[in-house]
Amino acid sequence: MNRGALPFIVLALVGPAVQAQIVGWRTDGQGIYSESRSPLVWSNVDNVIWKTPMPSWSNASPVVVGGRLFVLGEKASLLCLDQVSGQILWQASNSYQEVLSRQALKKLTQDAQDAKTELERELARVEAELKDAPGGRAGQPLRNQAKQLRRLIKENNPFELPPTHGDNGYSSATAISDGQHVWAVYGTGVVVCYDRDGHRQWARFVQKPTHRWGHSASPRLIDGKLIVAIIDLFALDPQDGRTLWRTASKEHFGTSAVVHVGSTPLIFTPAGQIVQAGNGQVLYDQMPKMNWNGPIVVGDTVFCIEDTASAWRLPKTVGASFEPENLWTTRVRGSRHYASPVVHEGLVYTISREEKLSVLDAMTGKLVYWRDMELGGVNSNSAYSSVSMAAGHLIVASLSGQFAVFKPGREYHSVARNQLEPLRSTPVFIDNWMYVRGLEHVYCIGRTATAAR
Repeated sequence: MNRGALPFIVLALVGPAVQAQIVGWRTDGQGIYSESRSPLVWSNVDNVIWKTPMPSWSNASPVVVGGRLFVLGEKASLLCLDQVSGQILWQASNSYQEVLSRQALKKLTQDAQDAKTELERELARVEAELKDAPGGRAGQPLRNQAKQLRRLIKENNPFELPPTHGDNGYSSATAISDGQHVWAVYGTGVVVCYDRDGHRQWARFVQKPTHRWGHSASPRLIDGKLIVAIIDLFALDPQDGRTLWRTASKEHFGTSAVVHVGSTPLIFTPAGQIVQAGNGQVLYDQMPKMNWNGPIVVGDTVFCIEDTASAWRLPKTVGASFEPENLWTTRVRGSRHYASPVVHEGLVYTISREEKLSVLDAMTGKLVYWRDMELGGVNSNSAYSSVSMAAGHLIVASLSGQFAVFKPGREYHSVARNQLEPLRSTPVFIDNWMYVRGLEHVYCIGRTATAAR
């Protein structure tokens, strides 16, 4: 750790940085840090201000607010680090038995029994259809459905963790904070609220995920509500966790976008819904269904960027009808896009899981250029980290720990290749520093030579 840099960070934190603000997934959801002056070159030792070992891994990004840095850990822990030194100030575990009351545990058991009854009823229906189903490929969908239902029934223990993918775990959803409190959602279906000093304000079980690859949708705050997507979409009271409204939806991995259209706060979900934050009413449900990441709203345009990409213009106000206009739809290089894009100065930058970078014209959807970034991934599930723009440059990363830094524009111009440890999270940038949650450490990257002077 470069201790000589610490006094300079302390000075930078005095004043605006300690004022209340909403900080969550990609800080504000866009991934653009226009005020950043972070370095463009770093490594495991170069330009490392501090490096703190973590007790467990996580894919959630750091949340930096009010001099604190909040990160998650497997399977359901929340950690608070000092932004200046990287010291762990407190950590809390949030398993079912640790956070739920006797009444809540009883409800969890009853919900599991109700779910099992419904699953058994559905399995009986599918098995009846299978008796008359053709053999071979034609009957395979029904056989697959029956197999999945049997698995869900077998796993329907209220205290057994939901299914998940080994790369996903239970702590992929980035927390959110207003500087005084921090809220976290886990892949167990538990939602918690802590104050900045580590005192639990409330905890509750909301809904158990059922997707075999787990949960990763980060919470959002809008209209005085904590928006939580598990299977259904929930609005919780941030103060006590009670449900304000619940809207039927579908499981998705990406994080919803929250914006105001006119004076109306809206939620744009990866399930293709546009929902009023005030009451949970679905205004429109024909937006693209996104499998892996979430929509990005820039001005009056919604971008849904995956292997199939599209852009939609929003109405200027929310009236009796609300129907976005499809501007363009196109295909993008690569297959799944776990990474969310950056939209900057008329261009969309996106990267597929196979490390294929595509740059699209934001107005037309036409491909400007594409490039295989060759970030050292050893299989197709390589690029999980979302695209970032900081210090005037684009940054993409791979599970291998390799970062590519390049210039924005209509041609590719490489600036740097940097190496850290393996990661699936997305870095965040505050003033002169970059904060990275690796699988084993949290890093603060800065210009160490400049800071020492």
